[in-house]
Amino acid sequence: MADEEALIAEFLYSKLNVSSVTTALGGFARIYDTEVPQNPLTGDTVLYPCVVYQLQSAIDTYGVGGVRIFVRPIWTVKVIVDDQTYKQAGVIFSKVDAAIQNQHSTVTNGEVYSCTRESDGIRYPEPKLGGGYYRHRGAMYRIEARATVTP
Repeated sequence: MADEEALIAEFLYSKLNVSSVTTALGGFARIYDTEVPQNPLTGDTVLYPCVVYQLQSAIDTYGVGGVRIFVRPIWTVKVIVDDQTYKQAGVIFSKVDAAIQNQHSTVTNGEVYSCTRESDGIRYPEPKLGGGYYRHRGAMYRIEARATVTP
């Protein structure tokens, strides 16, 4: 079975790990698949601001004879900041959106045909232990991808 989730995660990381985004993240590639790690993966002791991408749902597209042609999942891509306002999150998210909107690429074992924003409605607080909030700002993207090699 093909693993389109892995190739899309590779695509998102490669598109987000660019200087405009990492500079906005304080010079570090704080870009995480699914969740912010408990212990930083980069050796950086500061976890925020960061970018997190998460699979939300997927739709397969089939051709004649029930052959799966490609997948069309929705991924959430968001910025999380440790701040009292959404201003910093919004500034960083504009760079994130510019880095992935309408992008495509060949990746390991596959192809990402398109990445298009479908909803710009992610904006919410998350309470922190000890008081204060993390601020989340992001959007949902429809990504069309196909595995060309079955691992």
